[in-house]
Amino acid sequence: GARPSRSKSANRGTFRAKNNTTTTCTGTVTNSGRITLKSTGNFTDLALNGNVTLTGGGVITLTLADRILGSGTLTNTNNLIQGGMDSAGNLGNNSIDIVHQAGGVISANVSGQNLLIDPSATAGLTNNGTMQAINGGILLLSGNGGGTFTNTGTVTAVGSSTVQVTGALTSSN
Repeated sequence: GARPSRSKSANRGTFRAKNNTTTTCTGTVTNSGRITLKSTGNFTDLALNGNVTLTGGGVITLTLADRILGSGTLTNTNNLIQGGMDSAGNLGNNSIDIVHQAGGVISANVSGQNLLIDPSATAGLTNNGTMQAINGGILLLSGNGGGTFTNTGTVTAVGSSTVQVTGALTSSN
């Protein structure tokens, strides 16, 4: 008989997506290790196929032309999403909604580089966790395609780091 499709995957070690590749995620991704997208100038994508829940307390590192995009909603329960990108890379790509829960951290932690957040115009980004710029990094909340930002968590810049908002931001903190 046919096997049912599985919508759960786990990473306990280090997963490196090679330059100019697309890795597709569905369902629940349990990341207790490290996921590194390794762009060297070409798009290197982590693509959502529908709603994806990220759990496991691991780390996702984005560099250069890395993108997290696709369809549906990315729910980050407790991972650290970090890095800095060139002008082509971003988290959201104006194509996914983002729910950043209380246990999650989004960190622009590369000196002089942007970590660009660009959620879709459908539901935007809801932050209940921590979004930060550290080590001279720039956290850029873009809303490029009309995506909005709703904050009930913490958004902070430490030292010479910067938080820039170019989209609509509603904050209760």
